[in-house]
Amino acid sequence: MTKSTITVLHFGGEQIRGTEQCLFLTLAGLQEAGYEIKVLCNDAGLLEKLKADHWQVQLFDFPELMYEGSYRKFPFFSYCKALIKLYCALAKTDLVFCNSGLPCQLAVPAAKFRNIPALCHFHHPAPKRYFFFWLVKWAGHLIFPSQYTRSLVKTKCGRSGTVVNNAVDLQNTFKPPETRDQHLRQELGFSDNTVIFSQIGALQKYKNVDLVIKAFNQVHQTHKNTGLVIIGQGPELENLKQLVQELGLHNNVKLLGYVPSVLTYLQHVVDINILASSEEGFGISIIEAAGCKIPTIAAHSSGMIEVVEDNITGVFFPDKNRQALIQSMLCFVRNPDLQRHMGQQARINALEKYNNTLYKQKIAQSVETILTQHALKHV
Repeated sequence: MTKSTITVLHFGGEQIRGTEQCLFLTLAGLQEAGYEIKVLCNDAGLLEKLKADHWQVQLFDFPELMYEGSYRKFPFFSYCKALIKLYCALAKTDLVFCNSGLPCQLAVPAAKFRNIPALCHFHHPAPKRYFFFWLVKWAGHLIFPSQYTRSLVKTKCGRSGTVVNNAVDLQNTFKPPETRDQHLRQELGFSDNTVIFSQIGALQKYKNVDLVIKAFNQVHQTHKNTGLVIIGQGPELENLKQLVQELGLHNNVKLLGYVPSVLTYLQHVVDINILASSEEGFGISIIEAAGCKIPTIAAHSSGMIEVVEDNITGVFFPDKNRQALIQSMLCFVRNPDLQRHMGQQARINALEKYNNTLYKQKIAQSVETILTQHALKHV
């Protein structure tokens, strides 16, 4: 016998990355716990994937109300129309689950009108005004991927909630291969003995990918058997391409853009992962790399501080400090045993703390608690 019905709202871009991976695990966890699930999402590509996986899903537009400098969006008519549509869609729903902040703009008032709880899984740091425009302050319940994100929201809008660390499938998907297939390296123009670094994620300014390229340039000047693979797309792509050309690194730095899955590259190409972001809610690429026995060089900032164990599963460098990043990269280039040892420890740590079974259990427990509390209030 099924339990309550939950409507999950997801707003995202075309790429399937951390927020989408959390969505898939959330849906699986709620289904395993016996809940009836409906999904409303804004992206047609994601909708087709969810349909292929036999989820009950519907395309839904989330008009954004926002004011930030010259960026002003106030589509009140579209917003009111979407609010009415969501209110109708929640007719037989017991809880609405927002997988990201923006859907809260509609979910919070619609849930209050329906007298059902609204839960927001808030993945990323954001400016203070975003929290208020997204109505995060008035959401019934909040989930965060890290202590950092929870404390930031607490500071900016006075709300707290439950921490559920992100996870990936470490048993069946993100795991080291029995042997590495060198063909992909060769296709990229790298030899078998090239030490290859990577940075994975959207090409946004705060990701500091230019810092990584400039640091790699200096490493490569003294160690020619090195390469850099950058996976992701975003507004910084053209600037980064120009930087690579200016530094004469087009044979050694590969900007791959968006790839359907980073798994193949982590299993068969990458030796050391880098995440140089100034701000991350968690840093899921660290766990994906760890699953494949790859350590991470991470900026000592935001949610990443909780994910990397310094000098055990990877190393930190001070945020935006290029010389420190260079020294960290050189340590791995000069000491292959360090990469192997930290990679092994990274996988052990990830299996213990960031496995998908634990994640699904915590999500289901959080929902069960919320529904029980709501029922008791209305006895």
